[in-house]
Amino acid sequence: MEVNLELDSLFDPLYIEAADGIPVFKILVNGEWRQTEEGRTFDVKTPIDESVIARVQAASVRNVNEAVKAAY
Repeated sequence: MEVNLELDSLFDPLYIEAADGIPVFKILVNGEWRQTEEGRTFDVKTPIDESVIARVQAASVRNVNEAVKAAY
């Protein structure tokens, strides 16, 4: 049995790669990684030099309501 330990496949459901090569992380709702409808993001910067190392999708009101309903 062959085990694939490549990090890309391990983190595949968590993010998509933007055209500029920076990962854009999805949101977790009800145990499922998903993209937001609006596609808005905010930057994650390194404190070393303030460069952008990732982006995180910004949840919409609908996404938040779904997450709260799923958690309740």
